[in-house]
Amino acid sequence: MTNTFAIHNLQHADIFVALFQHVKVFSEHINIIFNEDRMYIQCMDSSKVSVFEIFLPKEWFDSYELENNNSSTIGISANMLFKVLNTRDKKQDICFSFEPEGDEISIKFQCEDKETYDKDFSLPLMEIESEIMHIPEIESTADITLPSANFANMVKDMRLFGDTLNLRCDQENLTMTANSDESGKMNIKITTEDLTSYEILEDAELMTSYSLNILHNVSLYSKLSEYIHFHVKDGFPLKIVYELDSDHDNAKMVFFIAPKIDE
Repeated sequence: MTNTFAIHNLQHADIFVALFQHVKVFSEHINIIFNEDRMYIQCMDSSKVSVFEIFLPKEWFDSYELENNNSSTIGISANMLFKVLNTRDKKQDICFSFEPEGDEISIKFQCEDKETYDKDFSLPLMEIESEIMHIPEIESTADITLPSANFANMVKDMRLFGDTLNLRCDQENLTMTANSDESGKMNIKITTEDLTSYEILEDAELMTSYSLNILHNVSLYSKLSEYIHFHVKDGFPLKIVYELDSDHDNAKMVFFIAPKIDE
């Protein structure tokens, strides 16, 4: 029996394509895991500073048929996968299939519009050695939500002034700073009232730093979701979440970014 999956919902199909648009900036090759209840990807970037995860529950697909409900993992070139997905017309469904022990995946784009031609691709699969890391849930000190577009614009501007984002959270403000001897300093202070959502433990104050280059790569996904969610705890990786679908809480893309350590 062949494993087959289909996305007929055109909004979901657009999101699926967008999910793979920038994966190559994190890793050239990825494993995609199909479990009984979801499609799952976990990948660490080459610098080992960040990890991203993609969760798409079974119900998010219009068809999800897994042979004997057995988990199946395929390794694939992230760049070639997106090149194929990027040829899809906005009107077309996505269907893909592969044999459990096969060496290629079949991807088809089709729709009822006779002026839009169906497309059929085969991509080679590969063996990728990687272990899934268990990332425990940690109670954060501060939880922040703001519009994704605002986040992307702030990161773009701050990269002009350095390669490190210094983040400070207190009871009244969220402050972001970037600076360098060559470029000077940029400072953004946002009151808690101006954030979409802001929760911080009573009397807590946080000061932590992250790579602006990695945050820029995360911001490339800002069109996935109207809002972006940050979960911050001193000494722990920054957790960033894009929720992909209001009807499926478990459909999301998650990033973990290690904090910078003062030398």
